[in-house]
Amino acid sequence: MTAMFTLKVQQSDRCCFFELSWGRGQRLTAELPDVGGLQLVFQAYQKWQTAYRNHYEHQQRGQLEGGGGVIVRGDTHAELIKAEQQLLSEFNRWLRHAELHEIRATIAKASRSLRQSAPRSVDLLLTCSSELARLPWEAWEIDSEIAATGQIRIARVPANIRTELAQSLQRSRRRARILVILGQDDRLDFHRDLQTLIDSLQGTVEVYPVYLQAGKSAARLRQDIADALLDPKGWEILFFAGHSNETDLTGGELSLAPNITIQIKEIAAELSEAQRRGLQFALFNSCEGLSLAESLVNLGVSQVAVMREKIHNAVAEEFLIQFLKGLAAYQDVHESLIQACEYLETKKRYTYPSAYLVPSLFRHPDSVLFRLRPTLRQQLFPKAHELVMLTALLLLGVLLPVQDWLIGQRMLMQAQFRTITQQDQLPVFPILMVQIDEDSLDKARITDRNPMNRSYLARLVNHLSSLGAEVIGVDYFLDKPLPGDQELAQAVRSAVQKQDIQFVFAAHRQPSTGEWLTALPEIANANSTPGNIGFFGSGNSEVYFVPFQRNESAPLPFAYEVAAAYRRQIQRSDRAVAPPFQPSIVTRFAWAIRQTWLHPIVDFSLPPSEIFQSVPAWQLLQANQGSGLVQNLHRQAVMIVPGGYPEAGITFGSDNFHLTKALRYGRELQNPPDLRDQLPGSELHAYLYEHYLSHRFIIPIPDLWMIGIAAIVGKGLSLIIAPRIRRRSVGLLGLVGGTAAYGLLSFGLYLTPIGILLPIVLPTAMAWTYLLPAVLRRSQ
Repeated sequence: MTAMFTLKVQQSDRCCFFELSWGRGQRLTAELPDVGGLQLVFQAYQKWQTAYRNHYEHQQRGQLEGGGGVIVRGDTHAELIKAEQQLLSEFNRWLRHAELHEIRATIAKASRSLRQSAPRSVDLLLTCSSELARLPWEAWEIDSEIAATGQIRIARVPANIRTELAQSLQRSRRRARILVILGQDDRLDFHRDLQTLIDSLQGTVEVYPVYLQAGKSAARLRQDIADALLDPKGWEILFFAGHSNETDLTGGELSLAPNITIQIKEIAAELSEAQRRGLQFALFNSCEGLSLAESLVNLGVSQVAVMREKIHNAVAEEFLIQFLKGLAAYQDVHESLIQACEYLETKKRYTYPSAYLVPSLFRHPDSVLFRLRPTLRQQLFPKAHELVMLTALLLLGVLLPVQDWLIGQRMLMQAQFRTITQQDQLPVFPILMVQIDEDSLDKARITDRNPMNRSYLARLVNHLSSLGAEVIGVDYFLDKPLPGDQELAQAVRSAVQKQDIQFVFAAHRQPSTGEWLTALPEIANANSTPGNIGFFGSGNSEVYFVPFQRNESAPLPFAYEVAAAYRRQIQRSDRAVAPPFQPSIVTRFAWAIRQTWLHPIVDFSLPPSEIFQSVPAWQLLQANQGSGLVQNLHRQAVMIVPGGYPEAGITFGSDNFHLTKALRYGRELQNPPDLRDQLPGSELHAYLYEHYLSHRFIIPIPDLWMIGIAAIVGKGLSLIIAPRIRRRSVGLLGLVGGTAAYGLLSFGLYLTPIGILLPIVLPTAMAWTYLLPAVLRRSQ
């Protein structure tokens, strides 16, 4: 969004007349009667011009002079800086007259209004007489706060425009065409400008130089220029590098070779035809271009960038580099010119003093600022290697075994990251797991291990009751009558009557009928609840998904019920545990296409020693009240669970799962290390129990989604940022640094209360596919 103002400044013997117009016929006028003030400005300008030319005496792109570098005579740098400050001071003092207050305020108000919503600019189109045009209007401090941010852009409009802005022929082509005209000079190498053009705009434009070969006649050189301008394919940009000068009657002259010049008036017809065929912008990287710019705009060229004063060759080269950086980033020509001037002012102020005051943009008042625009195909359509990689990564992103392996590796790295950064958020009293392991079964002389001996379970319940337990979860199926049921039922009733113990009994779904099987009525009671012990994850899976409630009549997850009982019974807290997972429409859709999008997973990056305490059943039966083993029992929930013996589960061994890499790593950190090679289902319950209490689950963002985002971001960065990198080492460092930053972001998001798992490997590979070739194309 841009606001447009037009300002005309006319000088007479008695005053200066200002006329500001904008919008739909809105207009303000003002007169500055202080002619003496303007005379001081012109005197300061003449003093600055003298100091400027003394400092940049040699290697100027004006009339042909002797070679050599900048010759310092006295402290010309200091004299130039003083003259610059005096010029700007007198110039802005003159324009701060009270008579101009309303004009300045109107422009500033418009800029502030635009700035409230987004950084936008006010374009001020300035028309003034020839003497006033020499002043540095681009440095006018209309509003010092806004001018510092570049939100008021001043472009110039010639006083006389005899040609309307004709509609250029619209051409459909992949890249803009640039006609380059280089003057000949044995002392200065203008071909460096050509190489800068090619390097800076590689892949976005087609550069066609006109080679003005030495030895050709003046007529032949002039004809070469005319023929090039009339190319039937047309041009978008005309670029000239060489010597130029102002002329009063011929619209400026260009030096083609020593003692051979061409007047703009000589090629006026060709320039007009070039404009009709698409010419929109001309850049004259040469000296004293005021008359050149006015002539070309008068001929219908919509925008012309010139140097108003003589320009040193090194300054012209530096300006061109910075200007082309803006064009390559798809900025318009005015933004690019402002950026180049700001660079000269801030980064090269001591090397090239006052140089930033010299460039100006002239434009037709009805023109739209030119910018390079890549075609849609250039921007979006992937190249061959990008398409191959994108296809391959998308295929990998939908393969569940690949996702499983990547998440397993990612969780292992997260566990290692937790160890290094000591980021664990651990419960004070983790759940106690009473594990009926092989030693316990051998000591109790239990040979029939599936189903579990009910009398042994009764002994454990009685002993836990005597030790002060308040919440007991039983991870054994009690849905079928067996010897010892009465003994177990009596133990449960006694625990409830004496200790008001809350029980959670295992429930499971009968696959053949869909019926939910729960504990026998004589064992269960009003103080107990069923809990679904089902899991998602099998075989060699590294990922175990959080269970969900299938319908309102189905039992809630076993770990959820134990956590809820702990909150009520032990903590006496009204704070609810995390609600059971309810799959969103996205997750349900993903199930339909055999994906698991946004389905929470069990976080095995947490060390097991901090999630639960375990004690073999036989040791528990030997423990006494106040024993160190169970001294916090009145503040812990307890689960009676299988301890990894081979027969555990509904079917033989079905309760023993694949041990994930992250959990193996956590077990190895224990003292002594836990070297078991299987994961009992009870430990999954313990992790889920912690997740429900902490209100924290890990949500994996699908690789498929992040690959798509990485493709878009990588393509965008390769088009916008990579072309602006001048050194390959800087680009590689940025690429590595950006990857590291994304990795740290991913690790950090994993540790947040939300628990987001951003995939790293496949999205990073996708981004590098776009960015690495773009960086490697940069110069060394």
